[in-house]
Amino acid sequence: MTRLAGTVCALALLSVTAAIDAREVSATVTSTTANCRDPSAQEHRICVQHGERIGGQPRVDITSRIGPGTDVTAQYPDPQDPSCYVIKTRVVPVGEDCVRFPWGGAPVCNCKGHGSIDVKVNLEAVPR
Repeated sequence: MTRLAGTVCALALLSVTAAIDAREVSATVTSTTANCRDPSAQEHRICVQHGERIGGQPRVDITSRIGPGTDVTAQYPDPQDPSCYVIKTRVVPVGEDCVRFPWGGAPVCNCKGHGSIDVKVNLEAVPR
């Protein structure tokens, strides 16, 4: 019985030591459209320091979003590098209002707004 209690105690110490070795990493990624007409898709890689890997499930929060259909389209650990996490975004601009004149010529357009997204990512970095 004493031996079993010692084993449980040793496991608890290992858990506490692992928690102390982990550190929180926070990053913000931003995507913006180039103009008021065309949507854009971007891939962002968030990496922890060399010699570390991502532990646990990262927390991904959208802190700002402008444009219909603007969103995070995918998020996953980088299959090639255990120290990186991939965030994919799609950003759609708000659009533009255009006036066409009956006598012809180029339309006059007013931009209603570019699309953008800000995403905060919290990762736990642990030694490899």
